[in-house]
Amino acid sequence: MKDLVVIVGSSNKGLGREICQHLGIKETETLLTEFGNGERRVEVCENVRNKDVFVIQSSSANTDSDIMELLLILDALKRSSCFRVTTVMPNYPYARQDRKVKSRVPISAKLLANLIKTAGSDRFLTAELHAPQIGGYFDCPTDNLHMFNIFVPHIKKGHPKNNLCIVAPDAGSIKVAKSYAGRLDCDVAMIYKNRTAPGKIAEMKLIGDIKDKKCIIVDDMADTCSTLCKAANLLEYYGAVSVEAYCTHPVLSGDAIKNLRRSTIAKLYVTNTIDSDAARRYDAIEILSASSLFAEAIQGINQEKSLAYLFD
Repeated sequence: MKDLVVIVGSSNKGLGREICQHLGIKETETLLTEFGNGERRVEVCENVRNKDVFVIQSSSANTDSDIMELLLILDALKRSSCFRVTTVMPNYPYARQDRKVKSRVPISAKLLANLIKTAGSDRFLTAELHAPQIGGYFDCPTDNLHMFNIFVPHIKKGHPKNNLCIVAPDAGSIKVAKSYAGRLDCDVAMIYKNRTAPGKIAEMKLIGDIKDKKCIIVDDMADTCSTLCKAANLLEYYGAVSVEAYCTHPVLSGDAIKNLRRSTIAKLYVTNTIDSDAARRYDAIEILSASSLFAEAIQGINQEKSLAYLFD
């Protein structure tokens, strides 16, 4: 087992420091600044030779700048004779551009994976990828954590299972919804969506019986929340007693808060994979910390242990 070193990028200092607290170590000192023309400047201020280094960098409103900072950190470490470098990216950006849907468009998720590997990452750790197949885009070991260990105990604490129903907001999330339902020993339902264009839905249909049940929508991210709110309205129409949502990544862009205020969603639970001012300001959103899960994964990787139990 090599000495464990953690470097925290500027995108989510709060989460990075919480992870370090769980690990019982201090973050490695780094200099993260900008030149006068806006170019990022990076310097690792401590010796990392032959160390097992973990770089924590998520994404924020300045996604492209966060990515560039990460790449510069990785390049600096690659030139510093580290034993191994693991990129810890709690929220993986560009994940919705994971395939070629028409002519002359990029596969941005694959491009970013290539950039991270080329810059010097030997391993990749993330959570709730928008499309699980993105894990296969990396030419290095990749772990995609799920929030079962964070969300399930919280749901059990506040909801009796006799009238609970987990709802998948689309066909792509039905497998995850079934996993939650299995852990909670409750029913599962699904919403079928027919999209006419990205972000535009022509129709939504409910599959399953949710009448007189407390519905919980589980999804990987809450962006504009338009679809999430429409799903909640549909559930209420079909007789749901209440609707709550658990979404890992609080992107919360555009009119997200306005949409939530006008919706029937009683509460939205998110994690701190993204440092979101909007999530902190809106009282109907509660932030659950994912730091313990990431700290456990980091410790397991450092000690060369299997992480399979985190996915069971």
